[in-house]
Amino acid sequence: MRTIAVATLACLLATPSLAFAQYTPAPDPSAAPDPGAALGSAQGTYPAQQAAPPQAAPPSQQAPPPQAAPPSQQAPPPQGAPPPQQGYGQQPPPGEQPPPNQAYGPSSSDPPPPGGYSGRTYEPPPQRSRPDEDSGGGELPDFAIRIDPLEWLFLGRLGIEIEVELLDWLTVETVPVFVTNNEPFALSLTSSRGDVLSQHSEGLGALSGASIGLGFWLDGTPFKGTVLRATLTNYTYRYESRPGDVLVDSLTHTERHFEALYGGYRKWGHFTIGGGLGVGIEMNDDERCFDDVGQVKTTDCDGGLDLKVNDTPTGIAPSNPRDMAHPIYFAGRISLGVVF
Repeated sequence: MRTIAVATLACLLATPSLAFAQYTPAPDPSAAPDPGAALGSAQGTYPAQQAAPPQAAPPSQQAPPPQAAPPSQQAPPPQGAPPPQQGYGQQPPPGEQPPPNQAYGPSSSDPPPPGGYSGRTYEPPPQRSRPDEDSGGGELPDFAIRIDPLEWLFLGRLGIEIEVELLDWLTVETVPVFVTNNEPFALSLTSSRGDVLSQHSEGLGALSGASIGLGFWLDGTPFKGTVLRATLTNYTYRYESRPGDVLVDSLTHTERHFEALYGGYRKWGHFTIGGGLGVGIEMNDDERCFDDVGQVKTTDCDGGLDLKVNDTPTGIAPSNPRDMAHPIYFAGRISLGVVF
């Protein structure tokens, strides 16, 4: 009975080994091919060997966290062309966060990129607008206001010289004249009976007229240095003879002269002084004289302007307010004033 039990146990132990030897598992397609098995299949089949017991798998290690992808770099601009500028509202490249409090456009503290190009756009300087476009009027040019004190004292005529700059070397001048003394000292020098003669303005009130002229400044600076003047005058006066309170005679004459003067001026701050000398020619050929019986005539008077000083036929005393060298005149002035 014991012998049967031992034999049965031996059969049971031998059966798994035989079954294991005859059973060959299917190859794993994911496993790498065994070079020894391929060699064995080429040379012949070897007896199957018992597989080694499976080993315990090592403990799994935690995979490292994925790293952030590096920011994409833009391709450098072509040589000679400026790099593209970040416009208003442009989004930064993927993976790149804009710096906090970034101002519009490149910062002044950022270093310039390679090649020396700073990346800043060129801003031209602001253009100066014309004054008349902003305020409705331009700046006033330089101008001068002067008077001739000698003419005022001796002739009783106050001329106000108003001169304005047109160019650096050119000015325009006008001189309105006001009669301030009806019986000036110089009028008595031109008549044998100057004590009864008087002058009056035939213009607007005391204004007898005005002149217009140009000044050519040879030094290139207006109101300072040497000047050449060309002037046309137009003044109208009325002359009267009054022995006592009775009007005996009167005449009206317009002094229309063309004058050329050579002068010079100095300037200290706003104060200026100057003058000039020249010649003029009478352009109004009016004449007036008397015949042998005291009748007025306007021809053959040798350029004179005569006034009757009394009403007796034998008491005619011609008075000529014109210069003795008529029609050529001596012209001159001394001017005092201010420049602005």
